[in-house]
Amino acid sequence: FRVLSMEAATRVAGQNQTQTVATLTVEVNGMALSATCEGDGPIHALDQALKQCLSPVWPSVRELELVHYHLRVLEEHKGTAALARVFMEW
Repeated sequence: FRVLSMEAATRVAGQNQTQTVATLTVEVNGMALSATCEGDGPIHALDQALKQCLSPVWPSVRELELVHYHLRVLEEHKGTAALARVFMEW
């Protein structure tokens, strides 16, 4: 699969509560598959969206568990405006 686009946004949903939503579009075998999912944070929401996109093609993906992730800042000198890459291991 190839990621075509992704977005994760977190907003305040109440006193001391947040809501995170991720939207993901991937290409699998020439088909574009999209999903929007909520999660406990951006990594969880993206994990859920990726599973939802891939499970019609590979149903066993639903059984995979996220075991590790690593965040890498690509442009450290830009502070909070820096690009980042997340590596997820299932």
